Amino acid sequence: MSSPATTSPLRLRSFGPAYLLSMGHGASHWIMGTFFLLLPKIREEFGFSYAEISLIGTVFYVGSLASNVIGGPAVDMSGRRILFQIVSLLISGLALIGLGLSGNFYMIALMGILIAAANNLWHPAAMSFLSSEYPGNRAFVLSLHGIGSNIGEAIGPVAAGAILTWSAWGWQSGAYVNAIPALLMSVVFLVVLLPKDRPVAGVGRPGVDLSTYAVGLLRIVKDKAVLGLSMMAGFRSMAQSGLKLFLPFYIIDVLGLPYAYAGMALTALLLGGLVASPIAGAYADRIGRRRVLMMGLGSSTVVIIAMTFVGNGTAYVIGISLLGFTMFAVRPVIQGWMMDLVPRSMAGSAISLMFSIQAFKSAIVPIIGGVIADHYGLVAVFYFLGAVLLLANLVVFFLPKEETRAEAAD
Repeated sequence: MSSPATTSPLRLRSFGPAYLLSMGHGASHWIMGTFFLLLPKIREEFGFSYAEISLIGTVFYVGSLASNVIGGPAVDMSGRRILFQIVSLLISGLALIGLGLSGNFYMIALMGILIAAANNLWHPAAMSFLSSEYPGNRAFVLSLHGIGSNIGEAIGPVAAGAILTWSAWGWQSGAYVNAIPALLMSVVFLVVLLPKDRPVAGVGRPGVDLSTYAVGLLRIVKDKAVLGLSMMAGFRSMAQSGLKLFLPFYIIDVLGLPYAYAGMALTALLLGGLVASPIAGAYADRIGRRRVLMMGLGSSTVVIIAMTFVGNGTAYVIGISLLGFTMFAVRPVIQGWMMDLVPRSMAGSAISLMFSIQAFKSAIVPIIGGVIADHYGLVAVFYFLGAVLLLANLVVFFLPKEETRAEAAD
């Protein structure tokens, strides 16, 4: 069958909503990037072990999992995609402020759960909106969406790292200041996009009723291509989540560099993806998802293993940038492939299924990584992450032949 018509990315006006959603996505990930950069300082102030601070990382991803289970169905059954994005931004900002006010392990963990849940509430709403609005440019607009997250998650740690290194405000002020972008973007969405928030027509009427949704969900869960793609995405997400959690500790505790350098290392990781995502997305729309995926994941495996042999701080940051270039490039390709496989009315639930598997696998990484770090050192954690990424490569070989199904192209 023929694929949906592709619109030239140079037609900026046609992509206006996509660019605005990219900015909102950036604000959401600004919060998340700040959270991970603050963890080493929180560990220092409260005297947590690596296993204890990693447990906060685990409950963070448990919050992601819970949000994915609930968020996708809620988006698909209500059709109110912009409203859910506004709620996501508001909770993210308020939870980061709450983190700054926290005085014990349990409150810190609770705020982490809320930040993760809000961040993942964003994805099914935003991605189903982009998929339905731009059916011929799915990988490209999802790469724009990814660019926003990369920018936000790159700037957040730099801003927080600068506050921790050169100001006398304390890590709490880093949390307060970095909550501002998400709260501001929630107002922008409320004013600009909410008036245009029309429920998506799943079967000729607003939203999707419960029985229709249940039938569609069962079909997705039984789809081998959807499950295989989700499993592969889960392994890739494990490696990415482990990097974001343990990289700041490596920079600060092993290399002995200040917090500002840890922020710059996380920025290098995200900026690599910022450059690669639109290239990979546009390329995948033309030559196919599988080929781009195999190139990106294969390169990521080689780079992450090679980094374990680098001891120089500057060379390590350069390697991190290269890893970001290869690892984050494949994210919109995976998401675009998923949107090719599922009906438009079930797009939110398909994304939630994939992100739930990613969150479940990501929740395992902090526990294993924390134990490895306490017993064998932080360098050993990166060997573990390399092995996980190798598993993602292997799963790609067993994925069914890619296709764009009729109901997804409509």
